[in-house]
Order: sequence, then C-alpha cells, then structure tokens
Amino acid sequence: MKKILKYITLMIIIIFFSNIILAKPYRNKNLLVRETKVLTLKKNTKGKIIYFLQRGRYKVMVSPNDTNYLDSYIMGESEEFNPEMIGNSFTYEIDTKKSIEAFHQEYKVNKSTKIQIKIEKLE
Repeated sequence: MKKILKYITLMIIIIFFSNIILAKPYRNKNLLVRETKVLTLKKNTKGKIIYFLQRGRYKVMVSPNDTNYLDSYIMGESEEFNPEMIGNSFTYEIDTKKSIEAFHQEYKVNKSTKIQIKIEKLE
C-alpha cells in the first residue's frame, strides 16, 4: 500500500513539474477592433485581432511594423479574405451582409511593437 501511494505522489509531482517547465512564455490576448486605431502589442504575446463590422462594404488596411507572425488572412464565419500587398501593409476588401459580423486574424509577437489598422466604409 505504501508503494502505491509513493508511486501516485511521484506521478503527481512529475506531471506538475512537467507542466511548469514545458509551458510557453507567451500570453494569450485577444484584441477587439471596431474602428481605426493603433494597437500596441506587448512582448511575448499571441492571440487574435477581432474585427466587429456592421452591414456594408469595408476596406481594412493593416500595416505591421515588426511582428514575428501576423496571419495574412482575415477569417469570418464562412469566408476567408486574401490581402493585397502594398508595400509593408495588407489591404482587404470585406463585404458583410449580417447586421454585425466578427472576423479574426492571428498574431504572435516576440518584442513590443505597434500595428496600425485603418477601417474605411466603402458603401
């Protein structure tokens, strides 16, 4: 009986320390965007930039300075939008038919950086 208890406590300790050691240093953070703004991304963060757009047609311009990883696609519920590359910025044309629709784009940053997002309503 003592051997079984020692074995179980040893397994719990191993599982506990393996979770601490193998954990990634990135913090998850989702950012909400409804209008034109400049986002400041802190060091060692990852997450999603979530765009909430009302019914209509929009032009979204994203100009990252120095991100480690910024997904080039903006994804909605059933659609995926490819960007036009103009210099160092991504330009998307998004058409929404719902009253409010959410789109997301993933990012991952190793150092503090700023991303400028411009949203223009075309129609």
